[in-house]
Amino acid sequence: YLTGNLLTGQVPSWTQKADNLNLFSSSSTRNDSGMASCLTSFVCPKTSWYALHINCGGRPITVNGSAYDDDSEAGGPARFHQSGIKNWAFSTTGNFMDNDSGDYYTWSNKSTLSLANPELFTDARVSPTSLTYYGFCMGNGNY
Repeated sequence: YLTGNLLTGQVPSWTQKADNLNLFSSSSTRNDSGMASCLTSFVCPKTSWYALHINCGGRPITVNGSAYDDDSEAGGPARFHQSGIKNWAFSTTGNFMDNDSGDYYTWSNKSTLSLANPELFTDARVSPTSLTYYGFCMGNGNY
């Protein structure tokens, strides 16, 4: 994994033969990493979004009138996933080295949760090295 380093220059060609390769920028030392080169063909519609609701690792749900997007994509050790027609994506890297039952990239809470809106806390996306969500086409404002 080349995540979180200060390397510069071209990625060596031998890395293209790796089983799991994610060339998407999965970390940044700044809060605004700008537009990633692999998204240069992405065009925002004329309207901007002023809210972003994702049920990270879970199914689509509506809570207090807000519709949370489905994020049940399987994920993997080196994965970039852009959500179809929605305005978000995630990038994940890493293997769970101490997990004898195999890698998993979503986690489900099997206990009964005694809190408001427990469905928001039932499933979660997990990653051992880096997990980054990206929101696109967001209008200027306070979030």
